[in-house]
Amino acid sequence: AKWIEDSPLYLKTPAVCPARNVSARLQERLQDVSRRAYRALGCTGYARVDIRVSRAGKPYVIEVNCNPSLSPEAGFARSARHAGLEYPSLVDRIVSLAVERFSARGRAVSHEVANGEGILQSCETL
Repeated sequence: AKWIEDSPLYLKTPAVCPARNVSARLQERLQDVSRRAYRALGCTGYARVDIRVSRAGKPYVIEVNCNPSLSPEAGFARSARHAGLEYPSLVDRIVSLAVERFSARGRAVSHEVANGEGILQSCETL
């Protein structure tokens, strides 16, 4: 029930983005750990890597979600916004990565999918 907005768990779990008190060195380490976890599990396209950092500054991967919620209010989109990627551009990037991946495998991709027709219009109405 932690995703139900009026539940006690939801109310006691504030979203903090960006994380506070992260040095440039720790940020580099977190990005490296995230990339390595993503690659180690064979993720493609997009994923979310959840990490906790010990008081001593050691990062621990607690989850790699290869299919995180793409809701505009979800953590993945929130993180993308913080990185300067607004929601329509995020969806466009995910579709572009999929088209590149399938095209590289010699699979046919329709013109509508390759150009994202209908995708962004749908996202803007969410």
